[in-house]
Order: sequence, then C-alpha cells, then structure tokens
Amino acid sequence: MTWQPLDATHGDPLAVVIPYLRTQLSPVRVSVSLDGWRRPDPIVQLHRTGGSVSGVNDEGEYQVDVRADDYDACQDLAKQVRRWLRLAPSAPGLVRGSRELRGPDWTSDEDGKPRVRMDWMLVVEPEVP
Repeated sequence: MTWQPLDATHGDPLAVVIPYLRTQLSPVRVSVSLDGWRRPDPIVQLHRTGGSVSGVNDEGEYQVDVRADDYDACQDLAKQVRRWLRLAPSAPGLVRGSRELRGPDWTSDEDGKPRVRMDWMLVVEPEVP
C-alpha cells in the first residue's frame, strides 16, 4: 500500500496546459468549451474524463478533441497538439508529466466535419500548503 496524505489537494493541470497550448498553437482557439465556436475556425478542446489518485499523484485522464474544416488541417493540428502535449511544462503543484493513452482517432463531428480525438494522462503532484 502506498502512503497517501489524507488532506492532499491537487491543482487543475488545465490551468497550465490550456494557456501553454494557446501560446504554442496561436491563433487556434484552445478551450474546455465550444461556446460561441463556429466552423471553419479550428479549435482544440480539452476536458477531464476520469483517472484517480495513485500514490500521492493525481493521474487524470483527459479527452482532447481537435477540430478543423478539412482532414488535412485537422491532421496537421493534431500532430502539433501531440507534440506540444508531450513537451508540456512542469509546474510545482501542477503538471508533473503527460502521456498519450489512446488515439489519435480520426472521426467525424456531428456536422460531418473532421475531428481527431485523443486521450491523455496528465500527472499532477499534490499542492504544498
């Protein structure tokens, strides 16, 4: 059994990863929400889908959706997202590491336009009080 402090809290890795991806992928919109988004603008959407605390780290699973107006643009943007997520910066109390779990899965969105879906793990260390 691994020791786990009873009062451990973990920060939100998206607070680091979303601004980081916005900088790397500018002018592409990077968000947790699709509010106000209309095609053909590309967008990268991230949100937590699961995961759990393992030892002292929170190993959150995140769905990453990449949308663009055509398959070539979607594929190119997905390659960029994968690269930058592999290089995601560490921050005390936040992202300790990243790992691709599944994907990229090339599919269609509800409107028939291309979408790439990936699942990533972002490992977060406990915050220090």
